Amino acid sequence: MMASGYVYPDGERGQRLLAAKGWGKKDLAEKAGVDADTVENFLSGRQMQRKKLRLIAEKLGVPLQELIARKTESAPSGHLDLLRGLHPTGDIQSFGERNKVTPIDQFIHLRTCPGCRGWPQSKVATFAITEDYESLPELRRLVERFPATGAINWLYGLKSWACDLTVGDEFSDVNEVPYLYLSATGGNWTHIHALQKAWEHVAPAHPDQVLDEECRAFHRRFEHELSELINKKQSRLYCNANTEAILITKDKQIVLARRSGGTGFSHGLWSASFEEQVLRRRQLDNESDKGNLFACASRGAYEEFGVTIIPEASRLLEFGIEWGNFTAAFLMLLRCEETFDEICNWSWEHVAKDPTEAVAIDCLDATNEERIREAFLLENWTPSPRARSSNVLLPDAEPPLQRTRWHPVARARLFAYLLHKETLGSPPTPNFVGER
Repeated sequence: MMASGYVYPDGERGQRLLAAKGWGKKDLAEKAGVDADTVENFLSGRQMQRKKLRLIAEKLGVPLQELIARKTESAPSGHLDLLRGLHPTGDIQSFGERNKVTPIDQFIHLRTCPGCRGWPQSKVATFAITEDYESLPELRRLVERFPATGAINWLYGLKSWACDLTVGDEFSDVNEVPYLYLSATGGNWTHIHALQKAWEHVAPAHPDQVLDEECRAFHRRFEHELSELINKKQSRLYCNANTEAILITKDKQIVLARRSGGTGFSHGLWSASFEEQVLRRRQLDNESDKGNLFACASRGAYEEFGVTIIPEASRLLEFGIEWGNFTAAFLMLLRCEETFDEICNWSWEHVAKDPTEAVAIDCLDATNEERIREAFLLENWTPSPRARSSNVLLPDAEPPLQRTRWHPVARARLFAYLLHKETLGSPPTPNFVGER
């Protein structure tokens, strides 16, 4: 199966290679066996067929990957128009332009699984035992300025990553997907709390709040480190490892959840479906994910919704960085044994260990690409007739079934799912166990 039918070429790279060989456009067209329009699209960076770019790469004597623009690498063509409908502004727009990435809300893309098939657990490294993070001086000052309170959980931070692309561009099954290598550093809640508070002072929620120059300077300093993570695949940033998962039910519904006011981040926003920090050790009960992203995501799904995850169906679709607090967001796809109604009527409130994480849940048909595209293009989610509010609300909770903005990485997850679904077509339904 093709990893993708269309890509955006790196036109500037093509022009340099053409000049180095002393060829004109006509020469390249004849040698590669393509028409003049294809060469023009290639040199102008316009969308073109991957198979024709491969012919051009062979004649120019370079690997195909060198001629694919980073912003569309490995992405199927059918949904790229959604990205052109986004209009990032301010610092994140400037950062994206400098680093040739297209932000989706607060999400900065690092890598999509080659072929968009998704990495299974067998193809993703488990974080090894790590030493505690050696904070940069700027972050140490933030930790002192914004001291954390409450439980201090011990966590992981993404240190470096690498993905072996020598397998090629075509994968007949998931076993051919290249391995993803990850390394981590230690860290804890004090680092995350300081980064989040600094972001609140960089991007104040109210127009009468004064921008904090120290925090702005800190954020600009760390933008350079984020560029290192994109281009050199390693950085001195503290990027807290977070699994951010789309959960699909037995009856093929994407679970949407509105965050409660008691969550650490993104209060009151709609998510698709949930977020969970990868635990080294939880202070309350010594719970640990032992560096396993998939174990973390499964734990989060059980603790928040009380569902049973089907391990063989779990995939890591892509990963990147949240712009605000530099969290390393691993976008996961999970499938559970329960239907949406079973979650609403039983598991969410009677099985889940922490049902107050979400104050309301809703659903989106996982088989309806047009409906998912429509949801992606909306900046806010309006609850559907199937939405349910929690019966275990906090005393000061506002009415839960409200129209609010998406979580900063929710739309990135929907986009990753669309690419994955397009690549696989209509995969067989996983074997469900525990029929009710």
